[in-house]
Amino acid sequence: MQMIRSLKNKKERNEHGLFVVEGLKAVKELLASRVKTRSVYAVKQFDDIKMPVIIVSDGEFAKMSSMKSPQGILACAEKPSHKLSVAELKNELTLALCGIRDPGNMGSIIRAADWFGIKNVVCSSDTCDIYNPKAIAAAMGSAFRVKVHYTDPVIFLSEAKKSGITVYASTTDGGNIYEAKLSPHGIIIIGNESKGIAEEIKALAGVKISIPSFGGAESLNAALASAAICSEFRRRKMFHPPGRD
Repeated sequence: MQMIRSLKNKKERNEHGLFVVEGLKAVKELLASRVKTRSVYAVKQFDDIKMPVIIVSDGEFAKMSSMKSPQGILACAEKPSHKLSVAELKNELTLALCGIRDPGNMGSIIRAADWFGIKNVVCSSDTCDIYNPKAIAAAMGSAFRVKVHYTDPVIFLSEAKKSGITVYASTTDGGNIYEAKLSPHGIIIIGNESKGIAEEIKALAGVKISIPSFGGAESLNAALASAAICSEFRRRKMFHPPGRD
C-alpha cells in the first residue's frame, strides 16, 4: 500500500512505470483495455470486477486514495509505452499540447481527443503528466485508448513539416476557424492556459486559427478550445465534399 501512496508523485510513477486508476467505472474501463493491470484494491468485493481484489479497510483505502470522496476501489496499472512515428501521422488528425499544466484540462483534452477519434496526442515535457491521478480521473477511461507521447515539440513539429504535414496553431490572433481552409489531416497545437504557445513553436505552424467569440467570456480554457477545434475539423471532413475546404 505504501507503493500505491507513492504513485501520487510523478517521480515515483516514472521510476516504477506504474499509475493509479480510481472509481468503479474507470477500473472497469482499465480492465477492458489493453493496459496491463497489476492489482486492484477495494473496501469490498465488486461482483463485476473479474480479477482478484485485495480487500482493505476504509482507513487504509483513504490513505491510498487521491480523491476527496474515495469511491472504494482503485487499481494499479503499468504505464503503456507508445512509439511515435511522424510518418504514421500523415493521414491522421493529431493534437500537440505545449505547456498544458492543469490536470483537469489535460484529462478533458484526452477525453475530447478520444471522442473525435484522435489516436495520438503529442506533448511537450512541461505538459501535465497524463498519469497524474486528477488527469486520469478527468479523462474517464480515454487515457487507456489514446496514445499520449512526450517529446521535444520543436523537433517533432519540424520533422512533421518536412514530411508535408500541415501544422495548425490555436492562437488569439489566428484566422477565424469557421472561415479557414482546413485539411482532414494535420497537427493542431494547443498552448498553455494563460501564456499560449511559445514563439519558437508558433513559428513552426503553417496556419494560425482562432475560435471567434459570440458573447462576453474573456477566453476558453484549453480543454474547451480543443473540443471546439476538433469538432470543426471533423465537421468539415464529414459534410464537405472532396476538393472543398
